[in-house]
Amino acid sequence: TVAGVLVCRRLRIDWRHVADSAAPAIPVAQAIGRLGNWFNQELYGRPSDLPWALRIDFPEGYPPGTTFHPTFLYEALWNLALAGLIIAAGRRWVLRPGRWMAVYVVGYGLGRLWVESLRIDTATEILGFRVNTWISLVAILGGLLWLFWRGTPVDDASTAVLRAGGDPLASVADSGSAAESAAESSPGSSQE
Repeated sequence: TVAGVLVCRRLRIDWRHVADSAAPAIPVAQAIGRLGNWFNQELYGRPSDLPWALRIDFPEGYPPGTTFHPTFLYEALWNLALAGLIIAAGRRWVLRPGRWMAVYVVGYGLGRLWVESLRIDTATEILGFRVNTWISLVAILGGLLWLFWRGTPVDDASTAVLRAGGDPLASVADSGSAAESAAESSPGSSQE
């Protein structure tokens, strides 16, 4: 994260716009990554007799044939829904720069909080709760603070442009072109 911000500064790109662009892609990547938990038969939840419960080959501490909540599947579906929500909401509202990433952080924290409540694998606990539960709570709180810092996250003027059929981010593209032109014309820059 810090490296990304530094690269953006070096390239004279507003890191908040880059973060907003990444906001729907990150949960999709995380959903794909959860497939590894299925192949490895790890990070599953409590025993369950639901129709979609997962059969584990050698469940430690449980009799053979016991089925479990596929928490990695729940998290993958949650992440895909979160990505879809960010994309759909982005077609209706324009948020101030960086706020879509805050929406992702809050949404991911909520999903993890739910998934962690179903998990049974061994984990470090603080005050009787799993560390990941605490991290989820911090993510939710931090994301909400970021989202609502200095008032409403919605950029009303840009949202009006969007709803009128315009491009509310045209000025961002124009400022990026201006920064690129300035960088190319500066002494010491390499041009082909």
